[in-house]
Amino acid sequence: MRVAVLDDADGIAKQSADWQRLGRVDVLVHDDHLTDPDALVTRLSYADVVVLTGERTVLSSDLLERLPGIQLIITMGADAAVDLDAATELGMTVCATDVVDAGAALSASPEDLAKHYNRACDIVESFRSGEVILARN
Repeated sequence: MRVAVLDDADGIAKQSADWQRLGRVDVLVHDDHLTDPDALVTRLSYADVVVLTGERTVLSSDLLERLPGIQLIITMGADAAVDLDAATELGMTVCATDVVDAGAALSASPEDLAKHYNRACDIVESFRSGEVILARN
């Protein structure tokens, strides 16, 4: 399984989450923010899982249609950055770590981000093992 963590400008995902406990999972953390759809497709074309940080990157229906390999999208809780209808139609599971209230994702504290990444690890672990997870869609 390959995990892409987006928009981790402060490097918190690398420092705070125990990605190694997932074993044979490749995690690539991106610290910059891309808005160009073609660049995003290139960046995410390898990913099975996308972890959004602060819901900065928008996963529109057009973008999701170009990323058929994505199986799981993890948000902080706002879900506004993901076209849930398109994700559902494409068979992608969307779930949230719920560490912040809707609307607060862009201003999440470093502590909230650390919780988000650790809960994302839990979700990836559950998803990979086939456990039922609470999905948004």
